[in-house]
Amino acid sequence: MGFLVLFMFVNNNQSSDILNHSVIIDSVDNALIHPGQTKGEASSESNRNEAIAAFNLQNFTKSYAAFSQIESLTEEDLFYKAMCMFYLKDFDTANAELLPLLKSDSTFFEEVRWYLAISEIKLDNLNAAKDLLSGISEGQWNYTKSQDILRNISTSNK
Repeated sequence: MGFLVLFMFVNNNQSSDILNHSVIIDSVDNALIHPGQTKGEASSESNRNEAIAAFNLQNFTKSYAAFSQIESLTEEDLFYKAMCMFYLKDFDTANAELLPLLKSDSTFFEEVRWYLAISEIKLDNLNAAKDLLSGISEGQWNYTKSQDILRNISTSNK
């Protein structure tokens, strides 16, 4: 029984080490800024304009609600809608909304993979995070950070 308690303590402690990694904390605490109108095009849709404005003010609840009211969501809308849930720390919902973008030919593929990996870490699904981070190749977005996290996951699993 004592061994089981010790194993659980050590295992939980290792998981908390990766959760406190500066890259993980920065990814959750430092919100993206939406560049404005979708792909530089003006939108007459008030819900989209409201969603973008709320996102950039970090009012993610209001932004998510406005994105949810858009009739024809673009890929960009879907990404930022999912990011609202990510920044609200609802990682299960964020994952559910990001996953379809990962499985498509999304122009946000690299970002989606990164934020899915961070979500998986926050949900303590380290193997899923490791698989996602391992897919980031040199030259791709956040490669160096992914390698740092992978080293930390590997050392925390020993």
